[in-house]
Amino acid sequence: MLQSPASDALAQLVHCAPPIVHDGQRLAVLRALALLDTPPEATFDALTRLAVTVTGCPIGAIGLVDARRTWFKAAVGLPQGGESHNDFSFCARAIASERVFEVHDAHADPHFVHNPLVIGPPHVRFYAGVPLLCEGQPVGTLCVVDNRPHRLRADQLAAMEDLGQLAMQALQMRLGQARNTG
Repeated sequence: MLQSPASDALAQLVHCAPPIVHDGQRLAVLRALALLDTPPEATFDALTRLAVTVTGCPIGAIGLVDARRTWFKAAVGLPQGGESHNDFSFCARAIASERVFEVHDAHADPHFVHNPLVIGPPHVRFYAGVPLLCEGQPVGTLCVVDNRPHRLRADQLAAMEDLGQLAMQALQMRLGQARNTG
C-alpha cells in the first residue's frame, strides 16, 4: 500500500517527536481548572502580550494541553480559542520540560522538520515555551513563536520564566475559584 507524502510526514513526526505527557492526574487538574473552551481573560491575554513584547516574536500563546489537542486560552498572532492537534503541537512536547523548552530552528531539528506547522502555516522556525504547572502537573505552556530561527537571550529567558510563574499563579487562583464554586 502506498503512503501519501502527508502520511509519510506524520509517521516521521510521530517517530521523532518527544513523548506527550498523557497522565490521568494531569488531565484531571486541567479539567478542574475549567478553562478549556472559555472566553478570553485579561490576565492571560496580558501575560501573552508581555511574552511577545519581551521576546520580539510575532506570535505568543497560552496553550492548554488536553488529551488530543492544545487549545489557545490566549493568543497574539493566532486566533484566540484556536487549537492544534497534539501530534503537531510544540506545546504538547514542551510540557514535559522542566524549564523553557526552545527549538532554535525547527527546519534543522529532526523532531520537528516534518511537522505540518513548520512546512506550512504558520511556518514555525523558532519556538520557546515555559511549562505551566498547576498542583505540580504540567497543564500547558506560555509560548512564543517566530517564522525565523533564533535564540532567546539570557534576559529574555529569565523574563519568560518570570511570566510563566505569574501565569502559574493565575492558574492556581483559577483552580481555587473553580473548586470553591463547583
